Amino acid sequence: MPCLRRCHSASQRARDALKRKAERGYNTGGIVYGYDNIKKEGSHTDYAINETQADVIRRIYRMYIEGHGHTVIAKTMNGDPRYAKQNLKYFDGKTPTPPRKGTGSWAPASVRKILHNERYTGKVTFGKHRNKYLARKRVRDRQKDSDIHVAERPDLRIIPEKLWLQVQKRLSNVRKTYIRDTGGTLWGRPDTGRESQYLLTGLMRCDECGASMLATKLVHGSRGNRRNVHHYGCSYYSNRGKSVCANSQKPLMTEVDARVLEAIETTILTPAAVDYVIEQAIHKINEQQAEQPNRKDELAAETTKVQKELDRFMQLIANGKAPATILAEIASRENG
Repeated sequence: MPCLRRCHSASQRARDALKRKAERGYNTGGIVYGYDNIKKEGSHTDYAINETQADVIRRIYRMYIEGHGHTVIAKTMNGDPRYAKQNLKYFDGKTPTPPRKGTGSWAPASVRKILHNERYTGKVTFGKHRNKYLARKRVRDRQKDSDIHVAERPDLRIIPEKLWLQVQKRLSNVRKTYIRDTGGTLWGRPDTGRESQYLLTGLMRCDECGASMLATKLVHGSRGNRRNVHHYGCSYYSNRGKSVCANSQKPLMTEVDARVLEAIETTILTPAAVDYVIEQAIHKINEQQAEQPNRKDELAAETTKVQKELDRFMQLIANGKAPATILAEIASRENG
């Protein structure tokens, strides 16, 4: 308890010190695109407008207010040849340096963040979020409005008030339309508690650039018989443009999934493979029993449980119900 009190006290003192800096509009940590961090005398850092980056920000705002979306803006700034006219119109035919090194390209998320950043109006906000721990995991918690401090710094304004209000109005209208058209959810699908409704999203990678593959729909069929068919495609090609990744291939989802499931069934869900897993699991548990004798009964129960579950999976295979039933079992185990 004394240690916890000391840690909390030290954390509070650090936060109070940051708050005092924030009240004067100073930098309380991190890098913000559009500004340089300038070391001042003493122990604080201030912001200074980076004119090159500020010019890019204003161009992004103008492009957005004229009807272009986050993805098109990102592709334009990445130099995608399909948007050469837009690049010439809004960025003088140049490809602006992105906010972070990373992949060296602009992402729609970066554009969105810039369009929502109130700091470009000369307001430095502090205390909007605070870290806290839930089940030993650190999360960012949104604070009450009364705990949020906003310092006015008109010398740091990059975006004129009129342009800022126009952009925020369009962002709000787009958001309302998107929620209405996607059944009441911001991200385009109802919240089912599942991470993805597609088998390989988040798992499969683009062979060209290493980015994740996403699910997309393409129209198939002749006039009068058109239908949407699911495919996989490179997320960087789709969101950042062909100048970042040239992989335009979009294989049919049904064909890719079928090949993966067949490979799982023939190479993983075999008696020999399952026996190997069982042997390794039991060996590991035996090692833990030797190292932690006080947990002997608990580990023995765990061994029995693992054995029963694997036996049940093997029975499903023997009954010819693989791989769909087994995948459902695996999914239920993961969600449990």
